[in-house]
Amino acid sequence: MKFNKFIFVLLIGLTIISCKKEEQETPIDQLETGVTDETAPNGFQQKVLIEEFTGEWCGSCPLGAQYLQSTISEYPGKVVAAAFHINDSFEVSTANTFANEFDVTDYPSALVQRKLWNGVYATNQSLWSDLAGQVLQQTATGGLKIQTSVVNGSLDIAVDMALTTNDTNMYLTVYLISKNVPESSQGQTGAPSGYVHHHVVRKVILLNSQETFSHGFITRNVIKDVDISNYDQNNLKVVAFLHHNEAGNYEVINTQEVKVGQNSDWN
Repeated sequence: MKFNKFIFVLLIGLTIISCKKEEQETPIDQLETGVTDETAPNGFQQKVLIEEFTGEWCGSCPLGAQYLQSTISEYPGKVVAAAFHINDSFEVSTANTFANEFDVTDYPSALVQRKLWNGVYATNQSLWSDLAGQVLQQTATGGLKIQTSVVNGSLDIAVDMALTTNDTNMYLTVYLISKNVPESSQGQTGAPSGYVHHHVVRKVILLNSQETFSHGFITRNVIKDVDISNYDQNNLKVVAFLHHNEAGNYEVINTQEVKVGQNSDWN
């Protein structure tokens, strides 16, 4: 009787393991870019992207970082942040071009959903919370899902995108973001020694990739072999967002983030 009971428990355990394996997602190296035959979810949670412009030479920027963190805390799970450093050792190659495109002249300032607010894109830190709240009151017309995998310091990313409208003229941009970045040897002006940066844009992985959509179906973009060997994986995340990219209309439709090595669902 004890033996039979052991066999029964063993079979149950094997069944559970088998079920878990069947639930695993398809490996990224087996995914293909393009419109899939998978149908899109019925709806999405609206999130807001805040792209901050900062620099270690800027004495007011530590206060801007506090405003940014306060906005993130005010809307938990709904605010995605990316901080572009300008004219310091953390600057990425596209940062100055990006700042010029959106007429950034004051530091700190930030794009909120890349919308034009009272005639400007780059907004003052005191407005970020209110503007984020306005975006989050909107109904999301699109969403994203991210899958990541790391092997030997190389990052693979699969971004699934879908729309609930027929507005299919969309672009995808993807950032690599890092937290817990110690100040450089130059030091952060306006802050005590030992200052730590967060939401730092380390790489623009994909920039303004025009995506093809079929209404009601999922579009997938697969990005392979992103070198992250110089960074602490535990501090990295991927930020992806769908947006327009025409003169006068750069608005972000929705955004998603995920820790490197993990996956995010439609949420």
